[in-house]
Amino acid sequence: MSESLSVNGVQLDSRCYSLSDISGIMGSPARRGENIVIPGRDGELVRPNKRYDASDLVLKLSVSGSLADGSIPSGSDPEREFFKRRDELTSLFNASTVVLVHTLPDGSQRQAVCEVRDVIPWERVKAAPSADASVALRVVGAFWSDVTPVSQTFTVASGTSVNLTNFAGATAPMSDLVLTFGAGNNPTLSQGNRFFKYGAVISSGRQLQVNCADWSLGIGTGTAWSPNRAVIEYNPGPNYFTLDPSVSLSVSLVHTGGGSMSCTISGYRKYLTS
Repeated sequence: MSESLSVNGVQLDSRCYSLSDISGIMGSPARRGENIVIPGRDGELVRPNKRYDASDLVLKLSVSGSLADGSIPSGSDPEREFFKRRDELTSLFNASTVVLVHTLPDGSQRQAVCEVRDVIPWERVKAAPSADASVALRVVGAFWSDVTPVSQTFTVASGTSVNLTNFAGATAPMSDLVLTFGAGNNPTLSQGNRFFKYGAVISSGRQLQVNCADWSLGIGTGTAWSPNRAVIEYNPGPNYFTLDPSVSLSVSLVHTGGGSMSCTISGYRKYLTS
């Protein structure tokens, strides 16, 4: 399968729109924030837990005066069609939401939500029914992600470690996860020094659903009840829990009272680049 890129569903590998160079989408975001310079000390003091900044990319496009299949509509001509394609492309990139989808040669897809960060310059020979354009975009959420989410469910005794094979391949932190705990006592889900703890009982027939993106609590598909936000502990924040693929994608579930407890982790795998 060949590599391709689309913008809001419009393919950029047609006869009217084509990418002359796809390497412009392969940049990765930088860390945000500065280290601390201490007088009388060499170097810098590293400030831990730096977040990632929005990342920039550039699409180098060629636009031709035809339809996507290369044809010219009856009663039109290449020059007239070129200006139509130019206007359509300009409108496409100035939509309120610009979603790029990169289809890799293996058929997998990654997407990024972007916005145009500069004017779109055009290079055109006078009267030619074609032109080149460089579209500067900003990946506002810093990362690319899967088009569809993944999840992994496990039911384990306290202290058991689980390899998150369904999240393998991710290269960027995943903070917008949904955690769903089954019945059990005082569950603590951890990855290294990162953890989320609910310090109370989830009774039989109940679930605790934790949205790490907006700090909301739900009841999942279990019996209705009212989770207690006051018994929650987490580290390092600000999200309730983040999976970090720079270390082993393995988590541990600790709980009290014996027996086994279930947990489901759901979310989009994230990537530093396309």
